[in-house]
Amino acid sequence: MKHTQDSGELSYAHNVSVRELPYLKSAEGSTLVWSGIAAPDEWWGNVVSIHDIGNGEYLFVCSTGDPSGTLFSLYYFDGKDIESLGYYDLESSDTPSVAPFNIYSDAKNNIATATFERKILIFPGGKTFDPKTKQIASINYTFKDEDKNTVTWVAPKLKHITVLNGRVFGVLDGKIYASEWNNYANFFPQSADELDEDTSALPWISTTQSDVDASGEFTGITVYGGQVIGFKRNFMHMIYNNKNPFRIVDIAKVGAISQEAICEVNQVLFFIAEDGIYAFSGGTPTRISDKLNIPVGEWEGAVLGGDDKTLYCYLSSRSRDNNMVAYTYDTVSGAWGSINESFANNDRVVMTATVNGKCLYARGKKIHQYGGTPNGSFEFETD
Repeated sequence: MKHTQDSGELSYAHNVSVRELPYLKSAEGSTLVWSGIAAPDEWWGNVVSIHDIGNGEYLFVCSTGDPSGTLFSLYYFDGKDIESLGYYDLESSDTPSVAPFNIYSDAKNNIATATFERKILIFPGGKTFDPKTKQIASINYTFKDEDKNTVTWVAPKLKHITVLNGRVFGVLDGKIYASEWNNYANFFPQSADELDEDTSALPWISTTQSDVDASGEFTGITVYGGQVIGFKRNFMHMIYNNKNPFRIVDIAKVGAISQEAICEVNQVLFFIAEDGIYAFSGGTPTRISDKLNIPVGEWEGAVLGGDDKTLYCYLSSRSRDNNMVAYTYDTVSGAWGSINESFANNDRVVMTATVNGKCLYARGKKIHQYGGTPNGSFEFETD
C-alpha cells in the first residue's frame, strides 16, 4: 500500500488506475463503439481521425483506396448511432482538420437578438457539414474588393484549422491565416489603405520566420487559454489580440510532431515533441515524460488523447505482437501508469479527444473508448 506522505509516484504501475492514488485498483479497459466499415477492404481504409464537434456529436474520417489519396469517407456519430455521410475529395492526402463554426445573423449590430447557424468546417478542400440536415457542401470563397464588388477566388488549402472568437485560424506551410470575423469563406487580407471602414474585422495572413530556429512548416494549431497557438516541429508561436491586426509572439524552441500529438486535459495543454511529452499552462513548456525512459527516436508517430483528468499516450514503437500499450498520466497526482490490451491485429491506433467523459480512439477500422471493463490483472512497485 502506498502511503500518502510518499513522493506521489509509483515506480511501476501496469494496468493500475492512477486516478485514485493512493488507493490502488485495476485500470479500466476499453469498450467497442464501432465495429468497422461495411464495405470491401480494397476500397475503404482505416479510421484516420476522430473529431469532437460539440453537442455530444463527432465526425469520423476514414481513408479510402483511391490512388490519389485525396478521397475520404465521413461518418457522423451522435453519441449513440453512426451514420455514413459518403466520401469526398478533400484535395489533399493530409489527414483532414475539422472545427465547429457559428455564423451569427446580426452579431455586429445587435448581438443580443442575433441567432446563429452552426457549421462544421472540414479542411483542406473547404467543406461544410450541417449537423441538422446531414448535408456536406463546398465553401464558396469570396471577398469584397475596394469597389465593394463580390469576387470569387481560390482559398488556401489550410492544413490544420481551429476557431476562436468568430474567426477561423489556419496554418499552411510556414504561414498562419485568420479569416474575416464571422465569415469562414474570406481569407483574403485587403490593404487597409484601400478601405474607409473599420479594419478590425478583416482577414489576416502572416509569415512566422521571426526567429532563425522558427523555419519550417506548421505541424498543428490549437486554442488554449483564449489564444491561438501554432506548432512547428521545433517551435511554438502564440497569436495575440482579439481582432486584426494580430501579433505573433514566440513561446519556446520546442514544438509538436503532429496535430494528433496535441491535447488539452484538465486545463493543461500537452504535446509530444521529438524528445518527449511537454505540459504547457503559460510560460515555458515543461517536459513531463522523463520517468518513462523512452528514447528520442521512439516518439515519432505517437498520439495523445484524454478524458477529464487523464492523459493517454500511444506509442506505435511500444505496441507489438498484437498488444497495444497506452501510457497514462494523471493530471491531478502527476503519476504515470500504463495500460496493455490485446487486439486481433497490429493496426495503427489513433487516439483523440473525449467521448462522454472517456477517451475515444481508433484501431484500424474499429473505434473504442476507455472506460470499459477493468483489466483483470495489475502490478506495481512502491517507492
